[in-house]
Amino acid sequence: MTQPQQPLTKYGRLQRELSLTTKEPYLLLSSKKPIHPRVGLSPPPGTFKINVDGAASHDSSPSSIGITIRDSSGHVFSAMSKVLPGCYQADTVEAIALEQGILALEMNITRAAFESDALTIMESLNAKKIGGPLGHILHGILGLLSSFPSWTLRHLKMEHNKVAHDLAQLVRTSRTTQVWKGVTSPVLQYLLHQKEPS
Repeated sequence: MTQPQQPLTKYGRLQRELSLTTKEPYLLLSSKKPIHPRVGLSPPPGTFKINVDGAASHDSSPSSIGITIRDSSGHVFSAMSKVLPGCYQADTVEAIALEQGILALEMNITRAAFESDALTIMESLNAKKIGGPLGHILHGILGLLSSFPSWTLRHLKMEHNKVAHDLAQLVRTSRTTQVWKGVTSPVLQYLLHQKEPS
């Protein structure tokens, strides 16, 4: 007997429309064509801006994260939509997203600005309060940040972190980790050109 199909979410429709139905566990897409910047998204000169977001699961399915990395011209240098190997609480997923955002950077980057809509995580790190259940993750994040000569952590509202948020949600439909490096893939172009507050 055939199971009735569930209505597709916004991300499920996008996934189907753009035909990203690969069975591979890890998909790397690349292109020589740059993704052009949008007004207001460029970090200061010489700085890479990393936006991260985590999506906790409420139905025991794996949690996921989304990451975008922009260069100082505002071009998207890299992006990731990643499935995590388990189901985690919201604060844990947000901390993992930040950790993965740091690890996604090239080792020769010296100036980085990290942005997240996870207020508790960003406040704890800026105040160097790294106790509690997430202490080991936060301690690790501060250790990773110490390798950069210059770095900042900034909290921003969810609506200003939309692309990273959408990337974290998108992978929950595809269940396939995807990494983009300098690409013009339909998924990333679609997300980057959605209306976002300036």
